[in-house]
Amino acid sequence: MTIVELKRLITHGGFYPVSIVLNSEDRTKNPRFEGDLNDFWQAAKALGAKAVFIQTARLTESDFQQQRPGSNDKVALENHLPRLSDFRKHIGREAAFLLSARSASSNLDFLIQEDWWIEFHKTADEAMANAIGKGGPEITG
Repeated sequence: MTIVELKRLITHGGFYPVSIVLNSEDRTKNPRFEGDLNDFWQAAKALGAKAVFIQTARLTESDFQQQRPGSNDKVALENHLPRLSDFRKHIGREAAFLLSARSASSNLDFLIQEDWWIEFHKTADEAMANAIGKGGPEITG
């Protein structure tokens, strides 16, 4: 059986199929909806949600520093990957939205991320890997 066949059976049974993402890195306790925004609206209505909460993430100056694993030291990421500074033009901009549809019986989340936000995090991870590999004096304040 495929997901398409399963959704068809669920619909035929009179229900609205709500696909969610299973992600071990997901820190939220609510199921994360898988699909597009229009499908999310339909799923939220099917669950009886009366409101959708919006959490907004913005790029900040502090995003250019990370704590070294196992330490209280902060790493200035741009020292380890200078191209990270290209993202400074986005400081203060809205980067991601977490929508949470709430109903009496359950909650459902939907994540919207700007492409540059995703790329920023990949680049920051690369910079941190460089910093860990060097183990140098990158400490900031």
